[in-house]
Amino acid sequence: MLTVHQLTYRYPPASPGQPPLVVFENLSWAVEGRAAAAIVGASGVGKSTLLHVLGGLDAPAAGEVRIGSTSLWELSPTERARFRNRSIGFVFQFHHLLPEFTALENVALPMRMAGVRWDESCRRARRLLERVGLEQRQHHLPAELSGGESQRVALARALANAPPLLLADEPTGNLDERTAADVLGLLHELQRDQGLTLVLVTHDSRLAATCQQVWRLERGQLTPVVA
Repeated sequence: MLTVHQLTYRYPPASPGQPPLVVFENLSWAVEGRAAAAIVGASGVGKSTLLHVLGGLDAPAAGEVRIGSTSLWELSPTERARFRNRSIGFVFQFHHLLPEFTALENVALPMRMAGVRWDESCRRARRLLERVGLEQRQHHLPAELSGGESQRVALARALANAPPLLLADEPTGNLDERTAADVLGLLHELQRDQGLTLVLVTHDSRLAATCQQVWRLERGQLTPVVA
């Protein structure tokens, strides 16, 4: 379960004497384990910032993010990095694959960072690439892959350490409509099969409607969207 309590995030003042920009304040929210939830809202409202706070990338000014029994922002930076590597998967609009590494190596790297032997990491990475339909592309560099293939590699990488929480920030925003539908279908299929909690940030209401829960971020608060 993902729980947020009294969460506040502010950008520093643009210039001396001006107040900070409050993105969200005293925000409380929860997603049940193994559920798929979408967050929608206007561009610039703070959706990606919220996802970064949930994932331990950006520190809030106040409040708590609890993933299972772990309070994320009570951990030290080293503990938080270790927890993030093992327990949170990220998929972004741009795949952010390491260009000098093959698809196989990109997927294996998070496991190696978690202390798994390289041969075992590669074995698991091959299985994940097979799962996303890229067993024939495992030795290709990112520059040799299409946008949809690169995003599927990024999805396999996000699942490398079997995290209970998957955070996806506009994961199909850089893809054509058909490829986006394929990637989205695969994302939901893997979420269901592996029993993950999925939080998907999107500006696309059609994309959001594929999730069990839809929330709107507006004026610093999340409210449920009723179908």
